[in-house]
Amino acid sequence: PGIDGIATLEELKTIDEDLPVVMVTAFASIETAIAAMKRGALDYITKPFKNDEVLVVLRNAVERRQLVAENVALKQNLQARYHKFSGIIGKSSRMKQVFDLIIQAAPSRSTILITGESGTGKELVARAIHRTSKRAAQPLISVNCAAIPAALIESELFGFDKAGAAGGRGVIIEAANGGTLILDEIGELPLEVQARLLRFIQSGELHGGGGVGPRTVDVRLISATQRNLKALCEEGKFRQDLY
Repeated sequence: PGIDGIATLEELKTIDEDLPVVMVTAFASIETAIAAMKRGALDYITKPFKNDEVLVVLRNAVERRQLVAENVALKQNLQARYHKFSGIIGKSSRMKQVFDLIIQAAPSRSTILITGESGTGKELVARAIHRTSKRAAQPLISVNCAAIPAALIESELFGFDKAGAAGGRGVIIEAANGGTLILDEIGELPLEVQARLLRFIQSGELHGGGGVGPRTVDVRLISATQRNLKALCEEGKFRQDLY
């Protein structure tokens, strides 16, 4: 409200510079049309107009949007493969499938599980997902669950409260706020810690005692393991609901 069509066009372009904008006006003016096109309008329709004319213009706008989106996707694909996967070497068809999966998974907020034998580059893939995501500029924290004693892993992830009970200041998880947390060898997590991790994944909140209320933490979780988690679930060593 309070601004004209040209000013609205300019405002739209600050929000999304690739957005196709079609101007409609009751005043046929060459000067106005030129001004609109210079500011990024895709096309210009004057009233009264015919429905067929509008449909043609809109069809062109949709096609333009699709072409721009495809071009952006191709550029991101190439950029990811040649610049952000620098730690992963491979040109085979199977590696291409891995790269394609990374590109597909990166924009998502979904929790990811990467499986594979030791030495196959699971953490490299996890880091590539982070670097290709919208969280690339945010923290990336990697934890090897097998390298931390079982008695300490809960406090390392979730911290302790003032009373000494697990659940206060979330040291590692809060350090990854806004970014990505990689839990390598997640199959080594004790069952009680798995329960807390599941609760965090479901709620996005850390709960602490000693008067510390729940805090919302925005962390994208990527986990990796060389263990067969399905088999561990059947043995009662890994939570089925977490899996």
